[in-house]
Amino acid sequence: MNVICFHNPDEENGYMSNWYPSVFMFGSVEFSSMEQYMMYRKAVCFGDEVIAAQILATNDVAEIKALGRLVLGYDDNWWNGVRQIIVYEGLLAKFSQNVALQKQLKETGKAVLAECAVKDRIWGIGLSMNDPNRFDRDRWQGQNLLGYTLISKEMDNPVLKKLVEVIGYEEGLPVVVNPGVIDPKKFIDEVVNIRIPNPFMPDTPQRIATDTSQKLGIRFGETIKAYQRSGELSVSSLKRIPLVFAGWLRYLCGIDDKGEAFTLSADPMLDTVCPYVADLKFGDTQVHEKVAPILSNEKIFGVNLYEAGLGELTEQYFVEMLAGKGAVEATLAKYV
Repeated sequence: MNVICFHNPDEENGYMSNWYPSVFMFGSVEFSSMEQYMMYRKAVCFGDEVIAAQILATNDVAEIKALGRLVLGYDDNWWNGVRQIIVYEGLLAKFSQNVALQKQLKETGKAVLAECAVKDRIWGIGLSMNDPNRFDRDRWQGQNLLGYTLISKEMDNPVLKKLVEVIGYEEGLPVVVNPGVIDPKKFIDEVVNIRIPNPFMPDTPQRIATDTSQKLGIRFGETIKAYQRSGELSVSSLKRIPLVFAGWLRYLCGIDDKGEAFTLSADPMLDTVCPYVADLKFGDTQVHEKVAPILSNEKIFGVNLYEAGLGELTEQYFVEMLAGKGAVEATLAKYV
């Protein structure tokens, strides 16, 4: 297995670091690094115009990081729900607008990218750039969530691509309020046809799966509530969003579609939800008592899925996904 290591911007492969100087535009704003972009977007997200202006006024990444910690009104749950798409947008801009960096990233090929951050055992490998064990995956002390298969590769799967399209265009778009800044349909068009397929977008499924419990309510719960408030739309017409919920339940089992165990990405709710599904195995069909405490949790989904009329359908999908090896792929193909 070929391993390419990186950490600080002044070290080998430093161009992958968020602190690496890389000028790019996002909208009408110019940024000097991914760190500046991320902290600026964080400040804007919570309406702190003062900190946002201070972040743009300096290119010192250490100062920028410190300013990011001072954002007023910061809500960890909300940030966990939106930061992935924000990081996605920034990395896409960085690597698409800097041809030299784009070329270097592409040249890594199928290598595993290892972030050598000693204190970071989620995104990094828990080892330094000087540790001789950094090239030996069996000796890593962290999960290295940034370093594996790019999401663009996963989205080569036509079923997954169609699922994203159906949820976006057919189930989500009818209740999206146009903010006036960007056309919602054009935004979905860009995500589906440009951002996700971009091979220079260094984001991974493992990273996207991080903090899923904090994202479901924001990304899908609000859609369900909008359907409930609508006098013309019916919650019962939502067939693919429950498929996502079922997929998350299946993910929590920690067994992939080939029957092999894998490590779950970090999530503050894992200790709460995983015990409910821990003893489920392939072929189990009596799952209600196990999953009901999860699917009725309004803190996760924004609504009680049973009261919303989607709990039973989610259970049905989950049972089908739990049928055996290859069942997840088969269930998605059946209903998408």
